Amino acid sequence: MIPNGKFLNNILAMPHTKKQHFLEAGAVCNYYGFILTGSVRYYYVKDGAELTGYFNYENEFIGAYKSFLTGNVALNNIQALEDSEIILVSIGTEFGICFTTTKRNLKIRIRDSKSYLLKFS
Repeated sequence: MIPNGKFLNNILAMPHTKKQHFLEAGAVCNYYGFILTGSVRYYYVKDGAELTGYFNYENEFIGAYKSFLTGNVALNNIQALEDSEIILVSIGTEFGICFTTTKRNLKIRIRDSKSYLLKFS
């Protein structure tokens, strides 16, 4: 349970037009997203060519997890493939939820974050 509806007061539904970036390589991922409608692609540029890594669709989360956790710049771009509606959750809101919910949930989130960083660093 989220106390006092704090989470719902700190999210924003943001429209993204086709080809608009949710995140560009070299920027810090300060938001995680949830796609209400539409789709996105993750890509990077190598030798001037755009190479697509994967896609996300409606009802899926998007973001550069490592950048979101560490505050380091993202290596990939995330771009809308079509007009999309994306809910944005800020780093403060994400971790604010952890600190206002149960201690067990917080321990699990910290463990999972450390595990992710060790695996993909």
